[in-house]
Amino acid sequence: MEMLGLKETMIQMANFIEKEDLLYHGQYGFRSRHSTEHAIQDILNTIQSNMDRKQHTCAIFIDLKKAFDRVSHRILLDKLYIYIYI
Repeated sequence: MEMLGLKETMIQMANFIEKEDLLYHGQYGFRSRHSTEHAIQDILNTIQSNMDRKQHTCAIFIDLKKAFDRVSHRILLDKLYIYIYI
């Protein structure tokens, strides 16, 4: 029963974040209807567009797979609370 409540809470949070447009449009991870394929296509479109306009493109790729392990959950929850009750 606890897991069902957690899942419902996660769905509500995701819906709120989408509805309030809190994420950067280029955020593809951990979002419904967004995937790594979309991210790659976005990068390729940007490169192609810049090539068409004879502009240079520079990219930096950083692996942040462990980034959330370092985030204070208390601070994260406090920030979510602020966004919800502003």
